[in-house]
Amino acid sequence: MNVTKNVSRDGIYFLSKIPSYYEGMRLFLTVPYHAPSEPMDQEYLGQVARVDRLEGGQSGIAVQLLTSLGKQAAMMGGMRTMK
Repeated sequence: MNVTKNVSRDGIYFLSKIPSYYEGMRLFLTVPYHAPSEPMDQEYLGQVARVDRLEGGQSGIAVQLLTSLGKQAAMMGGMRTMK
């Protein structure tokens, strides 16, 4: 389970026990995330900027938000090319 620690307009920092995150990795994120999905949920393409190895097998993952997929789809005439 991932735990969000900080969110800004340009990025997100979360904790995870998943060891496979690495700097430069591209991710698809939903911010904020609700299950089931809500209208305010927004999808983003992000890139891991930093991985902090923490105690207890956790990592702190800093992700730079590169683009909103909703905005990208609007720029492409409503066609979604990434998922």
